[in-house]
Amino acid sequence: MENEGSELLIAACQKNNFEIVKYLVESGVNIHEKNSDGWDAFFYSIKKGNIDIVKYLYKKGRNLNEKDNKGRNALMIATQNNQFEIVKYLIKVGININECDNNNWNALFYAAKKGFLDIAKFLVEH
Repeated sequence: MENEGSELLIAACQKNNFEIVKYLVESGVNIHEKNSDGWDAFFYSIKKGNIDIVKYLYKKGRNLNEKDNKGRNALMIATQNNQFEIVKYLIKVGININECDNNNWNALFYAAKKGFLDIAKFLVEH
């Protein structure tokens, strides 16, 4: 990762510090910059379960179709980390629920593999 500001943004997302996230983004930090794993601030916000930061970054232009180095999109990461509210939000704003990663696994597969029945049922219904 070349941009120190993006590293700070990721750290703020990992610590669920919404005020610092807003400050950095409003100061011009690139929300699209990824680390060596293909993860950006959006993915870390999803993993940590901070729906406010997720919504904020999406409204600031984060593309739902971005993937990490393993081909996982935001819905797969939310499902894998049992972030049900974020799963519902991502579907509401139009993420592709049938998208597959590099192993040809989709979000429903991750829900079933992890035993997250509520998420699995929700994905089947949508």
